[in-house]
This record gives sequence, structure tokens and C-alpha cells, in this order.
Amino acid sequence: MGMRRAGGMERLVPFLSPLGIAAEAIVLVALFRGDEPVTAVGVINRCVGGSFVACGLIAWQYRPDSRTGPLMTLTGSLFLAEAVLSVVDSSVAYTVGQWTGNW
Repeated sequence: MGMRRAGGMERLVPFLSPLGIAAEAIVLVALFRGDEPVTAVGVINRCVGGSFVACGLIAWQYRPDSRTGPLMTLTGSLFLAEAVLSVVDSSVAYTVGQWTGNW
């Protein structure tokens, strides 16, 4: 079996990196500025999504022929989506956030 060629998807990495940083910043600011007490579990849950996005983007950049990087990036993004969408004051955003958290 030969190696498959990367389909040009690695060109998304420079565009997804700022989005991942922004999403992580949003969830951490919302956590620390919220009315609820800040717990270690809350901080760790927010950081897990960000670390998956960061590690996925790094893996995607260095090994564009592997599917591990895009999968880790998607997993981290879905993990952060619930926290990001909870900041929005909308029942639709809340519902979508709950769905993405379960995916």
C-alpha cells in the first residue's frame, strides 16, 4: 500500500489556529468572569478542549498525511463548543451546545 497524498487540507491550519486560540480565551474569560465559583474541574475541562485543538493543529501541520491531527482538532473544537455556546444568551445556542458536547 502506498501513502495517500494530503488533499490540501493542511492549508486550513493557519486559519484554524487563531480560531482555536480565540475559543480557548472566550471559555476561560467566561469561566473566570462568571457568577459561579471557579473550580478545578471547570478549569481543567476548558483546558482539555484547548489542548486537543493545539495538539491536533501541531500534528496536522507536521503530518498532513495522517488523520490524527484533523481528528484531534475536531474533538477539541466539539469539546469547546459547549462552553463557547453557553456564553451566548439563546436557547438555540444552548441546545446546539448540548448536542456538540454529546458528540
